Amino acid sequence: MRGAAPEDICSNAAVRLTKLLLDPLGVDELREYIEELKTEIARVETEMTRKSSHRSAADAFFKTK
Repeated sequence: MRGAAPEDICSNAAVRLTKLLLDPLGVDELREYIEELKTEIARVETEMTRKSSHRSAADAFFKTK
C-alpha cells in the first residue's frame, strides 16, 4: 500500500476490517485468531515506531538553532 492515494486506503479499509463471523469458530480457533490479530497489531506498531524515528531524525536535521 506504499504510496497509495488516501481514497485507495479508505476503500481498502472495509476489506481489511471486515469482521470475521465468530459463531462457527471453536475456542482454539478463536485463540488462534487473537494471536493473528496480535501479530498484525505488533507489525503496525513497529511500522509506526519506524516512521516516528525517521520523522524525529528529519526534524532534528532541519531544526534551526
